[in-house]
Amino acid sequence: MKEEKIEIIIKIKLEQKHNKININVIDNFIDKYINKEGVWALYGIKDKCNWECLNVGKCQDVGKEILYDLGCLYYAPFRNDGEYQYISNFNNYCGFNYRKGQVQEYLYPYIAKEYDKLKFIYIHDKSDLNVEKDYAEKKKAIFWRNGRPRRNDFINE
Repeated sequence: MKEEKIEIIIKIKLEQKHNKININVIDNFIDKYINKEGVWALYGIKDKCNWECLNVGKCQDVGKEILYDLGCLYYAPFRNDGEYQYISNFNNYCGFNYRKGQVQEYLYPYIAKEYDKLKFIYIHDKSDLNVEKDYAEKKKAIFWRNGRPRRNDFINE
C-alpha cells in the first residue's frame, strides 16, 4: 500500500469542565472535506502517553461522517445501558456495551470519556476498503471493527 501524505484536519482538545466538553476545530474543514470521499483515522492520547490509533473508517463524505462523530463526542452522554459488548476486529473487549443500531452513539462518548486529546487525519483520497483494513491492522486501531460487529459480541449467547 502506498500511503498518502497524512494531513491533520481536525484537532480536538477535550476538557471536562462543569460536565461540558470544549472542542477546538482547526483548518478550513468545511471547504476541504465536505463531499470528499476517502479514508480517515482517529487518534487519541490518554494520560499523557503517545498517540494511539483508535479507529479507521472509509466513506463517500469524510466531512459529513466526521461532523457526525464530533456531534457524538460533544453532545452524546456516556451511557451504561448497552446490551452488547463492543468487541474490536482484533477480538478485544473495548470496555463498554452498546445497543443495536447505536454504535457511534456509544463508542464516541466512551472515547471522549477515556481520552484527553483526539485528532482525525485524512489518509487516502478514495473510499477504499483495502486501504482502511491495511491501515487499521498496521496501526492496531483499538476500536476498529471493519464496519460490523464480531459474531461473538453478544452477551446472552
